Amino acid sequence: MATILITGAATGIGKATAFALAKRGHTVIATAKTDADVAMLNRLVADAGVTLTTHRLDVTSEADRAQISAWAPEIVINNAAEGQSGPLSDVPLDVLRDVHELNVVSYIAVAQAAIPAMMERGSGRIINVSSMAGIFSVPFFGPYGMTKYAVEVASDDLRLELAPFGIKVSLIEPGAIATGFNERMIASKESWFGSKSLFWKDKPRIDRVDARLIRDQAPVEAVLPAMIHAVESKRPQVRYTAPAYLSILSSFMSLFPYHVQDRIKHRLYK
Repeated sequence: MATILITGAATGIGKATAFALAKRGHTVIATAKTDADVAMLNRLVADAGVTLTTHRLDVTSEADRAQISAWAPEIVINNAAEGQSGPLSDVPLDVLRDVHELNVVSYIAVAQAAIPAMMERGSGRIINVSSMAGIFSVPFFGPYGMTKYAVEVASDDLRLELAPFGIKVSLIEPGAIATGFNERMIASKESWFGSKSLFWKDKPRIDRVDARLIRDQAPVEAVLPAMIHAVESKRPQVRYTAPAYLSILSSFMSLFPYHVQDRIKHRLYK
């Protein structure tokens, strides 16, 4: 059994993963951004009857991240993230900077805090939660998708750099999962997308793309087999799609040149 740090564990994939791994006997440190989030998580833990430790951890805060070295987790699951949607031609640059800080920079910062102890032990695992949006671009979700593409590249680099020290790095690539995350991502653009936006006249198409994203969402339990395998397998995979059948989609699209891929996407998202 391992000591596992999970970020963004108050809701969604993070919470489901924390509960599932705790029930399997692992020592789970489930973290959330605010004290209010931790209090809510504690209530959920009590209701579920699971045994785990909760802490506040704002992954964008250097002071909060200072705790990680003392916890010395054997496995880190970088899950904390936010969704941002809307046309890249319109999105305010401050919005892009903020979502990159949380979805990309914090993943590296959390890993950096845990890696020294892993290197000293000669073992460890870093599991980064990416997204199918990081390998399959969807119009009007670029502000989010580009952060997950960055996580894909960062994870590949970390895996190569850390392999000599016995540290394994895996990616979890969920599709649309019914946690409320996608609905919040769709709503995120409401703070800036309006009648003066370049794409305002294209809003009916944007609405159709939004509706397609949340129409056929998988339950959060669909991610757990990948998480458990990445944590417990002696030979964890480099990438896990969740649900697993989504790997067929990316394999299928890779068969075509980009101009054909674009044509397919235009038909899907017209």
